[in-house]
Amino acid sequence: MSRPVWVDPDGLRSAAPRFEAVADALDRTRTQLSGALQAEGASWGSDETGAAFAEGYVPGADSAVDGLLKVAEAMRAIAGAVTETADAFDGSDRGFAGSLSGPA
Repeated sequence: MSRPVWVDPDGLRSAAPRFEAVADALDRTRTQLSGALQAEGASWGSDETGAAFAEGYVPGADSAVDGLLKVAEAMRAIAGAVTETADAFDGSDRGFAGSLSGPA
């Protein structure tokens, strides 16, 4: 026999805003990082050494900014999924409870 599953839908729902808060913090960090990178510009110069530095640096910097965006999007998706899961468990529980109560 399988073990019962117990879920606290309200507890799940209360976790969703925390994921949203993390996403918001990541967005702020991404904005700050992007602004700082743009403010610095191509400070390494255009000579051979500067070009070699830029070849490794620019893709990494762009990847860091893009990575922050993707992680923030993932946190928002998790927040939505947590809420949807709580709603689904609530709906299933109510439906099952209604089937047990019989006709009124």
